[in-house]
Amino acid sequence: MPFRINIKLSFTKNLLATFVFMRRIAFFLAFITLISCTKDREIVDNQDIPNNNPTEIKAGSLFINEFVAKGSTNVNENGTYEDWIEIYNPNSYNLNMAAGHWFVTDDLSDPGKFELPPLTLASHGFLLIWCDGQTGNDIHADFKLSSGGESIGIFYKDSTNQFVTVDSLNFGAQNDGVSKGRFPDGSNTWQYFNIPTPGKSNN
Repeated sequence: MPFRINIKLSFTKNLLATFVFMRRIAFFLAFITLISCTKDREIVDNQDIPNNNPTEIKAGSLFINEFVAKGSTNVNENGTYEDWIEIYNPNSYNLNMAAGHWFVTDDLSDPGKFELPPLTLASHGFLLIWCDGQTGNDIHADFKLSSGGESIGIFYKDSTNQFVTVDSLNFGAQNDGVSKGRFPDGSNTWQYFNIPTPGKSNN
């Protein structure tokens, strides 16, 4: 009699273990399906964001909107006063800037000098790039701007690995603590600002 009881207990335990295992498998499959559906929704929801297609990314897709190249009065996250470049998205849609496609430089003969990290730049939003050769959570280009004047460019590398000039600028000697920028944002008119506005609208 005890032997039969042991067999029944062993059978019951095995059955219970199998049931628990199958429930875990079912939960895992449901979780994978949910993730897949979520990814699909994200793609659908982002239809207003253009693909990185060279027929869509062209000159004027983004603008160099403001910069400081001498005597910056703006402090980066590391607590030092550094030069910077501000990029402006003039479009009515968010721009998906995919990894490996977007670059900034202070040498137009070297368009791929500094690769920007992947990000989405909001419609009429601003992107601040510190030109200080430092590291941190913000974007820090590995070059510094020359106070005596040089060039700045933002480039897009298309599917054929050709660089498209999105915007570029040649500037002369700069004054201490003064920025140069477009006014209004994204226009063809440049002027100096005694109070720089990194990451904000020029005024």
